[in-house]
Amino acid sequence: MFNADYITICADEGHKPVFKNISFIGARYWLISGLTITPSSAPEYQRTRLVFIDWHNFSGPATYITVEHCYLSSVEDASSWSMKQWDTLSCNAICVGR
Repeated sequence: MFNADYITICADEGHKPVFKNISFIGARYWLISGLTITPSSAPEYQRTRLVFIDWHNFSGPATYITVEHCYLSSVEDASSWSMKQWDTLSCNAICVGR
């Protein structure tokens, strides 16, 4: 069963929540706002998809997913990365499957 209306995940005033990544699979009516999404916040860095939205064969499509006012990054500062590091460590920001 899908949500009938939006569920919101947002930063409370004066707070800066940080997520490693967020996935919506076969989901409907989600809004994320004002979050920082970066794998550099995890104990061990791992290349990932920062926001992943996908269809699920059993649950169906993912629809009405809103991402707004969020800060997405692989790392805070990648200016010293080599070309190989860019190829192997940089993350995809928002991926939509199906």
